Amino acid sequence: MYNDTRVELAKRPPINAIEYTYINAAYVDSPLAVGDKKIIAAQGPLPNTIGSFWRMVAEQDVRMIVTTCKLKEGGRTKCEKYWPTDSSFSESLKIPGMSVELGQEEELTPHLVRRTFSLTDEFSG
Repeated sequence: MYNDTRVELAKRPPINAIEYTYINAAYVDSPLAVGDKKIIAAQGPLPNTIGSFWRMVAEQDVRMIVTTCKLKEGGRTKCEKYWPTDSSFSESLKIPGMSVELGQEEELTPHLVRRTFSLTDEFSG
């Protein structure tokens, strides 16, 4: 990944022993990007980077997340489940300083689900 396209995370007060300053994501040039908005390409988060993923979403004011893989494929985990399935975040998905709540969930096709979330970040202005 190149430093000029890497998505860096803002400095925050240390919350735990691991403090990530960037996530495996990059800005991508695209004719679909409008104005100063950019498209960010990212791999699905790992269990220990879910918090960093949601930090990136909050800090970059991400309005749409598209997951293009199943959580498991061929018996292997491809993407950690990083979203809540009900209005309360389960213990394994709690993020210090943030809350993510499921708004609506609508199955559009057997392989396409639209979810809306409410994201609160106590560190954002």
